[in-house]
Formats: sequence, C-alpha cells, structure tokens
Amino acid sequence: MNSVKKELNEFERSLESTENNIRQLINDTFYMITQQIRTAIGGVNFFERILGTTDNNIQQLISTINEANPNQNETVKNYVSCQSQVLFEEHYNESYQGIDRLSENLENAYKNNSRRAIEILRNEKSKLQLIFNTWQSEKSNMTCNRPENISEDDFNKLLQLIQRRQYTNMALTYYKCSEE
Repeated sequence: MNSVKKELNEFERSLESTENNIRQLINDTFYMITQQIRTAIGGVNFFERILGTTDNNIQQLISTINEANPNQNETVKNYVSCQSQVLFEEHYNESYQGIDRLSENLENAYKNNSRRAIEILRNEKSKLQLIFNTWQSEKSNMTCNRPENISEDDFNKLLQLIQRRQYTNMALTYYKCSEE
C-alpha cells in the first residue's frame, strides 16, 4: 500500500512537472512568435517609410529635371520605368530565392502551423512571377533611353534612387511575407 501511494505521488509530481514543462514550452513559443511578428511589423514600417521617402525624392528630382528640361518630361518618366524594370529583372532571382528560403524556414520552424503562411508566400511568389512575365512581354517595346541634357549629378542621383526603391521593395515584400 505504501509503495502504491509512493508511486502515485511520484506519478503526480511527474505529471505536474510535465504540465509545467508544457506551459513553459507554450509560453516560450508564444513569446518567440510574438517577437518575430514584432520584428516583421517593425521591418514593414521601416521599409514603408523608406519607400515613401524614396518615392518623394524621385518625384522631386524628376520635377527639378523637368523644370530645367521641360521637353524631357516623358523621356525621364520612361527612363525611370525602364530602369525599374531592368533592376527588377536583375533582382528577380534573388527575390524568388528569398521567398523560397522563407518558406523553408517556416516549414522547419512551424511544421504543424505553417500551411497558411506558406500559402501566402506562394501567392506572393505567383504575383512576382506575374509581374516578371508581364514586364518580359513588354520588354520588347521598351528601351532605356537616357534623358538628354540633364546633369551627370542628377542622372546619378536618379539611378541611385531607383536602385534604393527596388531594394526597399524587395525588403518590404520579405517583411510583409514574414509578418503574415
């Protein structure tokens, strides 16, 4: 009888210890997920601010260029669009690989709960593919003609801003996927 009580007490302690371990695991998992979501939200907010600032800077620079060269308005807009496409194509594979890495990380880290997140990533990947295919079909109609009569300094600033916007868009897409 004593040994049964002893075993029962031991079992109860073991059960209590297991329950505590499970609670701690749930708390740790919840904390980790919360931190990852906060990081993703912070990244989205950060890159959205940068993107807004970059877009404003591009528009201001285009206005400055157009004031100095009013006949170059359409050429500048076409150049910005064309260069954006060229950069997108250059970084397309990098973006695609980033989405694949994020999918793998989600599958490994959250085996039982990653289905929705992976579905979102697949949708983002499909959008990326659609944009790429659309731009590829338009590519034959586009040539990146450098606007004439603009200063080398303004031209270099424009290129840098277009590149910054492209990188920021890639980072923003990554953080938005992480957030969801």
